[in-house]
Amino acid sequence: MPSENRNRTSVTLEDRIKAVTMCQQGKSFAAIGRELNRSKSCIKRNIDLYNETNSYNDRPRPGRPRISTAKDDRNLTASSSLVRKRLLANKLEWKVAVKKPRLSTKHIKDRKTFCKMVKSWPLSKWRLVLFSDEMNIEVDNRKNRICIRRTTAEKYNQD
Repeated sequence: MPSENRNRTSVTLEDRIKAVTMCQQGKSFAAIGRELNRSKSCIKRNIDLYNETNSYNDRPRPGRPRISTAKDDRNLTASSSLVRKRLLANKLEWKVAVKKPRLSTKHIKDRKTFCKMVKSWPLSKWRLVLFSDEMNIEVDNRKNRICIRRTTAEKYNQD
């Protein structure tokens, strides 16, 4: 398999277990690599690690260990830089709030009425409808922006 199709992500626990199982069944490193879309050397490295440690987990990463634990982080009096680092570590990025229309009860009622009305339209009537997308573009208008910290998945959550 060409090398450009192989990914450089960390090998998942599931793939490590599969690789070790296939090796124990007598498959070659190259055959296992082709099946799991990994290089032969990656498969060999993971199987050697399993044989040394008898565990599927990674070795501990090098580097200075964190001073605070997750439990300590909940009760910290911390500097703004530490808070920023912890928020980014938890994937809470600085985002511009999405402008959402606030719907009143009347708006919701009117929308439902409209939907019920057009639900039964025939195809010939729908073909006469012109859909347009109007958009106001402001270049670099920063004064009206509201910035918040959210994960990408929380983009449209109501506050």
